[in-house]
Amino acid sequence: MSLDRVLQPLVACLGNPVGGNPTQFVMTRLAREAELDWRFFTSQVPPELFETAFRGIQALGMSGAAILPPFQASVQALLGSLSPKSKALGAVQVVKWESDQWIGDETISSAILRSLTHKISLRAAQEGLNSDEAFTPQSIAVVGSSGLVQALELALAEIPGDYSVFALDLTIRKTKPSPPDLSPHALSSQNGSIGETPANTDTKPQEPVWIDRPIRALIIEQFDAIITTSSQSRHRLLKDLHWAKEPVGILVPPPSGWIDPTKERSQWIEELESHQIERIDELEVLTHQFAINFEFWTGYDAPLDSIRESLEEYLQW
Repeated sequence: MSLDRVLQPLVACLGNPVGGNPTQFVMTRLAREAELDWRFFTSQVPPELFETAFRGIQALGMSGAAILPPFQASVQALLGSLSPKSKALGAVQVVKWESDQWIGDETISSAILRSLTHKISLRAAQEGLNSDEAFTPQSIAVVGSSGLVQALELALAEIPGDYSVFALDLTIRKTKPSPPDLSPHALSSQNGSIGETPANTDTKPQEPVWIDRPIRALIIEQFDAIITTSSQSRHRLLKDLHWAKEPVGILVPPPSGWIDPTKERSQWIEELESHQIERIDELEVLTHQFAINFEFWTGYDAPLDSIRESLEEYLQW
């Protein structure tokens, strides 16, 4: 279907509820700073009317949309094309009109990895390290869905470094075997690290698996899975994992975009810091995600400092 595009590009933010989502505020400010005549607006859509609403933005010739819960899965059926990362995650977060069709993508996996790369690059510059020294072969552990693991694996092509990604199973007692099986057969047949659950299967290994690739980042998507475990279990988890030098914990922002600084969150951050694990907070990941989103719609690079400042102002962070 060919649409006549409107003179002023319009991007909608569709969700339910939408209260507290910073998309319109941040994107409007970025467009003004870039001197782009783009308009962003937010609409709270009743679930039963979402298809009607989405058909409406198509009929009106809008340029794109941010898709918030609970519509990130259902919108897939209304699109002409999905990115491989979006298919892996099972969610669409941004859509746009391109090449006579609506295409969808997810941007959280790329934002997580960009935030990690940004921190490593800054530290490497401070310490005078070259790229090979800063991005040695390491691994990324995920407390989250298999979809996020698969999306991250696909997004690895976008960043420097040699990483492997695995899902961390919190239900497995992490006791270091002696000696670890590092034979070629074991490494080729069990690609992972402590307590790994392969992303494409529901089966769990009987014993923790160890390989000689230290963990550089621990990504926390399913925060409830962390805070519902005992403090002793969390302590043992952090103590027994095979960490790389200067590891980081990455807190994934919720799909709504609203970050709630709860007591449990503060306690988990304290535990990370007590094990010398630096933190990349949700706001930093959200900053990179909004930069990716803005580029997805407009084709323009957005300054990270400006995005962070706008998010802090809107979210009162």
